[in-house]
Amino acid sequence: MLRQSPLFICVRVTLGTVLLLFATLPVLAHAQSSAEFVPVTDAMLQDPAPEDWLMWRRTLDSWGYSPLDQVNRENVSELRMVWTRNLAARTGEITPLAYGGVLYVPQAEDIIQALDAVTGDLIWEYRRDIPDDLYGFVGGNARNNRNIAIYDRLIINTSDDNFVFALDALTGETVWETQIFDYKINSATHSSGPIIADGRVISGRSCRPWGGPDACIIAAHDALTGAELWRRRLIPAPGEPGDETWGDVPFEGRQHVGAWMVASYDPELELLAGHVVDLNDEIYFEGESVSELKSSMHRAIDHYLAVCNERGDTPEKPFSGQLRLRMDPQLHRSVAIAASTAGKSLNTWIVEALEGATH
Repeated sequence: MLRQSPLFICVRVTLGTVLLLFATLPVLAHAQSSAEFVPVTDAMLQDPAPEDWLMWRRTLDSWGYSPLDQVNRENVSELRMVWTRNLAARTGEITPLAYGGVLYVPQAEDIIQALDAVTGDLIWEYRRDIPDDLYGFVGGNARNNRNIAIYDRLIINTSDDNFVFALDALTGETVWETQIFDYKINSATHSSGPIIADGRVISGRSCRPWGGPDACIIAAHDALTGAELWRRRLIPAPGEPGDETWGDVPFEGRQHVGAWMVASYDPELELLAGHVVDLNDEIYFEGESVSELKSSMHRAIDHYLAVCNERGDTPEKPFSGQLRLRMDPQLHRSVAIAASTAGKSLNTWIVEALEGATH
């Protein structure tokens, strides 16, 4: 079976997925059948074929680099649109997987579609049953999901209602799912999916202020069965390493130290690496075990706070107070009507709604 390299894939996150190809060159092979499907192994993830995009940033070191060279400065102007397809409302920042002639596309509110990369035709679609009260607990930003993972014959994701689950890559049917949290008790959110590290599904959660510090974790699950292998809380309790960095903040009041971004993994050293967000600078940490990962993170934060104190800098990332919102036109209309009915400006109504959702 011919598997021609994709030349260029562009994701238009607000309108649709667009595949651009040279009309004069051979096109991609169509999607693999069940008999032809080659299970994805750790070796394939650690050294992916040039035509495959098997994880968020293509490789475990998160470089986001493609070795394909058929599109260059001389011929890029010859690209033409071949097909386009609408995505779910609120979908943003996504990275589809590309394997065996199929695009696996994560979308808002736990929708995943498998599309024929040549034609754009829908192969299967998964839509998770979302509880009506979910986003009141976990926050609306949980609707977005940057990535999904592939392993063996499975498409693996973490859900808005705090499960990790696997779908059959050929049919979209659920193979297994494992609860990480009860979203009503330990409310946690995320805006990215997992990576696969030597057969383990690595995912993180960021705790909501009302979800408690136990909701800020990194967890590992068996990729084939969904069994939980370990989890590590990212906020130290009294007496644990790093407790001193919280001063007099009580344990139950500690929050916003989540792992909601995609991790990186070094398979040779068996090291997981991550970085702390919402700061003026980037802080990276790594470890060979969950305890080392946690200790490394606390040491990195302690060092960063000391440097900031020495320089007189503010550790937290500054925000301008100006926020561009993108939303479904019908939602825009509904918000405008609600603001007018309340006798408030659109800006005031939105600010009050956001304040109510974050306190």
